[in-house]
Amino acid sequence: MSATYYLSLRMKLVALASVCLLSMQTFAKTVPAVENTDNDSIYKNILISDIYISSGKVSGKLSELPVSITSLSSSELKMRNVTNIKDFSLMVPNLFMPDYGTKLTSPVYIRGIGSRINSPSVGLYVDGIPYFEKSTFDFDFADVASIEVLRGPQGTLFGRNTMGGIINVTTHSPANYEGTHLNLTAGTYGQVQTTLSHYGKINEKWGYSLTGNYIHNNGYFENKFDNKKADKLNSGGGRARLTYKHKGVDLNIVSGYEYSDQSGYPYMKVDTTTHKPTEVNYNGDSFFRREMSSNGVVLGITRDRYIFTSRTAYQYYKGHQGIDQDFSPASLYYINQKETQHMVSQELEFKNAKEGKFLWIAGLFGFYQGLDKQVKMDYLASGKATDKYYDNPSY
Repeated sequence: MSATYYLSLRMKLVALASVCLLSMQTFAKTVPAVENTDNDSIYKNILISDIYISSGKVSGKLSELPVSITSLSSSELKMRNVTNIKDFSLMVPNLFMPDYGTKLTSPVYIRGIGSRINSPSVGLYVDGIPYFEKSTFDFDFADVASIEVLRGPQGTLFGRNTMGGIINVTTHSPANYEGTHLNLTAGTYGQVQTTLSHYGKINEKWGYSLTGNYIHNNGYFENKFDNKKADKLNSGGGRARLTYKHKGVDLNIVSGYEYSDQSGYPYMKVDTTTHKPTEVNYNGDSFFRREMSSNGVVLGITRDRYIFTSRTAYQYYKGHQGIDQDFSPASLYYINQKETQHMVSQELEFKNAKEGKFLWIAGLFGFYQGLDKQVKMDYLASGKATDKYYDNPSY
């Protein structure tokens, strides 16, 4: 009987029970659907309100844009209890984000195009700020207003890492959104989710928002070696935003921080003939801990003939992975991997403000990404070890 090791990708169905929901917030007015009541017609015509895409470079009505786009609003995400991109990918056609055990390996595939090992082939933008390292893709949603998925190559307008498409995340702005929102959710497997956010205005020009969130679960797979869960998760973070809006000037200063601590990995032996899994059973303490900070300054100036936008971003990421490489009760191989990223980017964009015979856009984009990695492999049976360092700057 031959066997191989891989992660069981069975769906983790969790029965969540909402225990408390306190909502004090404002919502945009919804245009009701209108049905054709003509009984002689075989088909019914349904009129719905226009869907507007907020992505800065392709903004406009969804029905008029020459690109394949899926857009989901904040209310749709809350209704389905979507808290991260892995959950979100289950709702969008042609979008897939597999779970390899932790947030360290979080590739995204659009129409089958993606990369697990090298630079991602799908871009991620949050409020216009790019995420270049795929180990930062799997983050927790807290104050998302909408998420848009643009399928197909977007390199002409978005540049780096966009061969498959992009995921554009837009958060609530205190310039047009006010109130306090508290959400507490509990469920099976020790599932606990907490989000607290407040959006307010200092005066007619300045607004601010503060958001905090925490997620915990006890895990789904048990490690038979120590009778502990192999995939327990604790994750928490915060986000602050300051907004200025007056006479065509729109300034947003955003700073976010997240820390997550995951047990891992729920890998098990599977019979390649019967395809039946056995059980998770290994002795090495496996985990992934990640610290991440994303910061940005977005300045928009709108005049009669043009719109100028400047986007400045800095992202810090530090990850530490420990993994029992043989996934067995024997002490054979163990890997320690540490990563540190510093990423700075600057984008300048000009485009026309009014519709005319021609629509034009021009801009400049530059970035620096420094990614340092240390990988230590312990050969426990022989008492030997190898230690490798990788310095991967790109610009």
